[in-house]
Amino acid sequence: MSSLKLGRYDYATYYANIGYACCSLVIPLVLVDMGGDLDFPLDDGGMGIAGTLHVFRSIAMLATLLTSGAIAVRIGKRHTVGVSMAMMGLGITVAALSNNFWFLVPCVIFSSLGEGAFEGIATPFVNDLHKPEPDAYVSIAHSFWSVGTVTVVLVTCALSAAGCSWRPILGAAGLMALSSSIPYLIRENPSCKYPETPPEKMKGSVWQMTVDICKSFRFWLYCLAMAIGAGGEFGLTFWSASFIRLSFLESVWAGALGTAGIGMGMFLGRVIFGRLVPPRHFFTLLLTTSLLGVPLSMLLLLLRPEMFTSTALMMTALVLMLTACGVCVSAFWPMLQLYGVVRLPHLDSTLLFIYFSSTGIPGCGIFTWLMGYLGDRFSDLRVAFLVVPSSMLLYALILLFDRFCLKQPGGSPAARQE
Repeated sequence: MSSLKLGRYDYATYYANIGYACCSLVIPLVLVDMGGDLDFPLDDGGMGIAGTLHVFRSIAMLATLLTSGAIAVRIGKRHTVGVSMAMMGLGITVAALSNNFWFLVPCVIFSSLGEGAFEGIATPFVNDLHKPEPDAYVSIAHSFWSVGTVTVVLVTCALSAAGCSWRPILGAAGLMALSSSIPYLIRENPSCKYPETPPEKMKGSVWQMTVDICKSFRFWLYCLAMAIGAGGEFGLTFWSASFIRLSFLESVWAGALGTAGIGMGMFLGRVIFGRLVPPRHFFTLLLTTSLLGVPLSMLLLLLRPEMFTSTALMMTALVLMLTACGVCVSAFWPMLQLYGVVRLPHLDSTLLFIYFSSTGIPGCGIFTWLMGYLGDRFSDLRVAFLVVPSSMLLYALILLFDRFCLKQPGGSPAARQE
């Protein structure tokens, strides 16, 4: 592959993805302490409430995901990304002032409205920067979400270990997201303007393009795969810190290192897969990683503290296992979106990216809530974590059904090659 040609908006998007990850994951990382302060302790029936918080988040994200295309038509993709990051950061910053659960909820909802718009437009934003070969650029941009994961985990861990409350940690994450909005909102340099699509070329056709997309059975199949894959990925990320702290070692460092392992695995997977795997091999990549993830995540559930002779050995095994799981789930979101666009070449790529994300986000919310509910129901997050390998297996079965039970997409040479 030729060397990448990066510009101002590539670096801005990398930083924005880091801020996005910080805002998405800072609450799960401090959830145990936050639940104790805001009267929903996780070890006393609060897991379902925590899962409900993420359902509110998912509903808000879905609302702006579905309208992000129309918003971008009106104000442009660049400004949409900038405003979304500003909303995300402001919501999380104000959430740091929460004194009860119901103060926290509207803050999370407001932040999530920004998350939804960013999720819907960030991938098309990068895609338009690097046509006609955006695959590596999109995957690497997504990898910086994983950089943000590792960053927020390590910083949160260090501050918590030093006795810092969860409130300034939330505030710092929010301010980082706020600052990432600046490159998109300031006046552009005329010599390096973003290639916006003129609104007059888009407004009249959005509805018809949406109708065409909805007529495709394969589109709905990929949406189902997105919901299941994203749900398993985010459920693993959201609950891993609490799982370690409640089942292995009551330590902020322990939970944080587990989540950092997932983030590092996702970063490595997205960078390596994005650089080395061409579109014609996306199916093989997605199928292989999902099938490998099933035994890996099952093995994680079989581990017990008494199986290890030392805490260091136990944490090493957990982090390595979660890193491997992170590599397996790393392709689920960005590569499936790109795979869907390649397999449906006759449909609008920007709208496909938006609608695929629109099904991934509810999957995140439903699976996160389900894992919290199962954790409360059985008083054990191990039972809840069975959702993760189950989602990976279903994901693989959907890919196999698409590949071998449906007619191959016709039309373009790219589709036939894939």
